[in-house]
Amino acid sequence: MTIDVPTQFPKSIKAQSARIGQSRFRNVEGISSTGQQTIISELQTLITSINTANNTLTDTKTLVQGIDGLLKNGAPGTVLTTTSAGIVWAPAESYSLDEHLTGGVWIDGKPIYRKTIDTGGLPNATSKNVTHNITGLTWLVKMFGTAFDSLAQADFIVLPLVVSTAIANNVSLSFYPTYVSLATAVDRTSYTRSYVTLEYVK
Repeated sequence: MTIDVPTQFPKSIKAQSARIGQSRFRNVEGISSTGQQTIISELQTLITSINTANNTLTDTKTLVQGIDGLLKNGAPGTVLTTTSAGIVWAPAESYSLDEHLTGGVWIDGKPIYRKTIDTGGLPNATSKNVTHNITGLTWLVKMFGTAFDSLAQADFIVLPLVVSTAIANNVSLSFYPTYVSLATAVDRTSYTRSYVTLEYVK
């Protein structure tokens, strides 16, 4: 990731910005390209506002300190991610209906993403497909879920569900390029809520 520091910035501030880029951006190398562009866009907006204000040395120092603060305030076990609230450090083990980084890497060094899908109720002796809206996936690392029985009120099952003594009670869970599929052999409509979480690399 590169921050374009305008040429009119004082040399000392440009040097400080370069040092920050070298030491801090290494901590967020796994951030998605969308996240990188969001950060760059926000920082460029700050740079533009400082230029508009005649680029005083005080304003420039404030900008550099802001960049530094953003990149070093992540606690261990957190990842830099983009949310509706802006760019924030989020716990690596958090779950969201939005795609986000887990903070881990796959065996090839690529960052692992996580996304939870609201798959709704389970079907009645049939299958249902739910669009996941994931693009660019190259390897599915993990897929798991749970379903809630609204009649029993405290009955959860894991997804997929394998019952070796009663195969008809199994619930299958499959991943396809554009959707996840849940299938049952018996009526499972009492399970009115379910979520499936995917972890993957791009």
